Amino acid sequence: MRGSFSAEEINNNIMYKNHFINIKELKDLRRQLRKNSTEAEQILWTHLRGSKLGVKFCRQLSIGRYIPDFCCRSLRLIIEVDGDVHNTPETLENDSIRSDVLEGIEYKILRFTNQEVLTNIYKVLSEIKKYLPSHFCSSVTPHP
Repeated sequence: MRGSFSAEEINNNIMYKNHFINIKELKDLRRQLRKNSTEAEQILWTHLRGSKLGVKFCRQLSIGRYIPDFCCRSLRLIIEVDGDVHNTPETLENDSIRSDVLEGIEYKILRFTNQEVLTNIYKVLSEIKKYLPSHFCSSVTPHP
């Protein structure tokens, strides 16, 4: 997304004022994205919601002008579920810019395809658990 805030602008405001988290201007868009989530996003959300992995994830939380699919603020972990639309040159470039900005403010971004989530959710969850503190993961075992 060109024209968005720089990593420095977001970082300064998140650390000191928190103005860039869930900014008011994006509330309707966040709500629309939640209502129109893909099947893969819905499936993954059933495994993330309610701190099922031991940490709180939010869905469609905005960070600056960016709205990741899922975010654990306490761990600065973002999870994206990408469909075919993410394979176009323009979208790949936008994703790269977005990743640079979010990684610039110390977020780790995990990307999965819709197909990965739909066909092997437990492999996806296992990958996510690698980024969670070990004391949270030991007691959470998915049931096939």
